[in-house]
Amino acid sequence: MMRKKGTLIKWKAEQGYGFIRPATGSKEIFVHINSFVKRNRIPQIGCVLEYTEQRQRDGKMRAVDVRYSNASNFTFNYSLTFAIVVALIYLAAIFYYAFIGRIWYGNPFIAAAMSVVTYMAYARDKYAAEASYRRTAESTLQLLALIGGWPGALIAQQQFRHKTVSVTATTPRHVLADGLVYHHVSTNEVIYESYPSQPCSVA
Repeated sequence: MMRKKGTLIKWKAEQGYGFIRPATGSKEIFVHINSFVKRNRIPQIGCVLEYTEQRQRDGKMRAVDVRYSNASNFTFNYSLTFAIVVALIYLAAIFYYAFIGRIWYGNPFIAAAMSVVTYMAYARDKYAAEASYRRTAESTLQLLALIGGWPGALIAQQQFRHKTVSVTATTPRHVLADGLVYHHVSTNEVIYESYPSQPCSVA
């Protein structure tokens, strides 16, 4: 799909959305904070952006895969890397406990399967949010995380930046005791406005 270029002419920081004026002079196009590839700064009016257009369910167009023009396309994602490391350590730990007979041998496979299911649920909800399709209830996503799929939820939240911006996100914590795994869910409010503002020309 052909990428386009335009200028950010409106931005509502509290709601996390704005409008881009295409370089071709065509009709303004809607853009949401979740559609930005890089979210380490607040979008500034006047920034030149590159994006792909996507038709929503209501027939209107929106900008997706939004990047700051002339900025490097590659940014090391520390949050995603940390999430993957935490998930792998957790899964390795329960596989080890199963191997030495401290927990039922099927637990690691159940945990891995639940993580995959939860990851896919987040991915589907992210797609539905961008395409204005029917969303998955947040309580369902939280339940999947609570019953063992939190590693997949943690990775999906960081990869897709989904349920981490201006919403209450599920942050799992786990305790290993006597070979039994207990999952605790807490809430964490992550506000994108807390990111430091940087000029458009900064990668």
